[in-house]
Order: sequence, then C-alpha cells, then structure tokens
Amino acid sequence: MKANRIVVTGMGVVSPLGNSPQELWSALKDAQCAIKTHEHLAQEGFLIPKYAFCKGEFGSSRQRGQNMAIYAAKQSLLDNDFSHKTVALCIGTSMGESAVFEECEEVREEALKEGTADVFAKAIQKSLNLKGSTYAYGSACAAGNYAIGSAADMLRYGMADMALAGGVEPFSKIALTGFIRSRAMSPERCTPFDKNRQGMQIGEGAGILCLEREADALARGANIYAVVGELGLSCDAYHPTSPQKDGSGMAVSIEEALRQNESDSSDIDWISAHGTGTVISDLAESQALHRVFKSSIPPITGFKGALGHTLGAASAIEALLCVMSIDKQEILQTVGYENLDETLELPIVSSPINKELNMVINCAYGFGGVNSCLILEKP
Repeated sequence: MKANRIVVTGMGVVSPLGNSPQELWSALKDAQCAIKTHEHLAQEGFLIPKYAFCKGEFGSSRQRGQNMAIYAAKQSLLDNDFSHKTVALCIGTSMGESAVFEECEEVREEALKEGTADVFAKAIQKSLNLKGSTYAYGSACAAGNYAIGSAADMLRYGMADMALAGGVEPFSKIALTGFIRSRAMSPERCTPFDKNRQGMQIGEGAGILCLEREADALARGANIYAVVGELGLSCDAYHPTSPQKDGSGMAVSIEEALRQNESDSSDIDWISAHGTGTVISDLAESQALHRVFKSSIPPITGFKGALGHTLGAASAIEALLCVMSIDKQEILQTVGYENLDETLELPIVSSPINKELNMVINCAYGFGGVNSCLILEKP
C-alpha cells in the first residue's frame, strides 16, 4: 500500500440528468440525453438554441452557480464528520459566475468580484461554516481534474484534514455565444467519436468529491469509494482553441500520470475520455490514446453526448462517474455514439458492461493546449 494514500469518501453532483450520484447514474444507464432545444434561447437570437440545463431550481440570478456548488458540497459531506477539521476547498471553473459579467452595466471592481472564479469555493465555505483555505482553478475544461489533483496533494502534504474538490459551471450566454460563433457546436445531437459527429453541445453542472487521507478514513470507519491516484499535466500551446492534431500533447499528460503513479498503460482497465464530439478534438484524442496504449486500448466512454460539455465542471462530474464505476464495477455507454469511425480505431463502449475495474483514467483537455489525466483506483 502506498503511503499517505488519498481516498474518496463522499460525492455530490448537480447535473442535467439528476441531482444525486445515483439519479445521474440511472439516467446515463438508460441512455438519456439532457441536451434539448429551448425556445427562449431561440427568441434571444442564439443560432443553435440547444443546451443541457440542470434539473431543479437553482435560480437564474447571479448566484446560480454558487447555489449549485453548495447543493453538491452538502451531498458530498452527508456521511462525513467535518466538525473541528480543516477543510480545503478546491473548485475549478471555466467562466465563473458568468451572469455577473453579462449583467454588469459598468466595469466596477466591486461588482466584478461577485463573478470571479473564487466565488464558488467561498460560497461553500460560508454556507457550511468550514475552516480552511479556498482555491480556484481556471484551467478551462480541465479545471475539475486540476482541482481534484491539487486537493489530493494538499492532503498528502498535511495542508488540510479533508478537502472538497471539483468543478462548477452555471449557464453562460457568453460561452454559448462563443462556441456557436467558433462553429464548434453541432446543430443536431452531440455524438462523441461517431463517424457522423458534427460538433459539441454545452451544458451546466457541478461535481464535488470529498477527499481524505486513507488512514483517517479507515480510523473512523468511513465508506471508501475509490483511491485518488496521480494527476498528469501538459500544455502543448499549439493553438488558442485547437489541440495538436497528432495528440502528442494529450499523450504526454497520460504518460505523466502513469509515470508518477508508478503504473503501466496495461494497468488501465477503462478510459473516461474527453470526447467533445468535434471532428478535430476526437481525432486528436484518438491519436493520443494510440500513442500511449498502442494496439491495446482499453474500453472508452465519453459522457458529453448525454450531459453536454459542462466546461469547468465536466472533468469533475466525469471523475465522480469514474468513482461510481469503480464502486459498482460497471462501465456505462457513450450516449449518442452509433456509427463506428474506422479512422479512429477506438473501442467505444456502446452499451453498459460489467468489468473488473482496478484502475481507470479520467482525461480532460482545454483551450490553449491544457491537458490533464487523473488516475483513480479501486480501494
């Protein structure tokens, strides 16, 4: 057993397919898709009025993301005693509380501070009266992985007794406009890795994991869902929005995670892929996986065809689904995937399967060449 291992002892989620881990899991297993056409978006002039909104009432105000963050954080602590503990809060996001910037009539520092990336961690801390430091991660669509990996390191080095880590992304008109104008959005369904894929769709959500040192969790008889392994990072800085076409930058992050974890590619039983559904990104990711795994690529699932791309929350929600897969020893399918793209040569999971899962990876990449790979293991 590795010394000072970090484990997951709680999970919380707000998503377009459910506001609890089990509700989300059941919807995904039934191949439900949350991406819908919304008339109010069409009336506001969005050329592709599709989005994956979360279930429930979290408000349309400038605190929507904070309300989602608090809801998910409370779930993650249901089975945990956090009184008298120092709890680090590590929360990633891509846009922050976007409505604040959208509604600002003038640029005032006091007003803008209500929407910056750190508001989610601070809102959780205030609501739950937690003691500890707050950290914000603005590393685009890899922010959730960054936050979880950083929180694990803080616990390993004794900087906190417990950590809440993940990502939050409320609805953003700015993001929706940007992706439509960049022509990254599909006018139809998002179909990751499918030969007929036309692009991505976006959504909102929040995913938070409660992390502890394994010794502490065992001492209090906590339910341990998974072990947090190493986080591999790289940045290819190839283009502001496009990844390196050969996937080499993505591959480095996977190789770095395996190296730090003292593991081999043959140890990986399943891959939670980034899988945006765009032609270029899916192709680059396939090249990266072939670089690392050669001819022995393990089964692959992409979740964005069901949930949309939840940006800074995506890899956090997907990490939570990795934890659930390990706990249930089951792999869910890639919703939206129907037609094999022979140029990718990837073993995409098209229906749920039971499989022994000892070690999995959660891959997430972002604009600017930000690449990440988080390892999660069976306890």
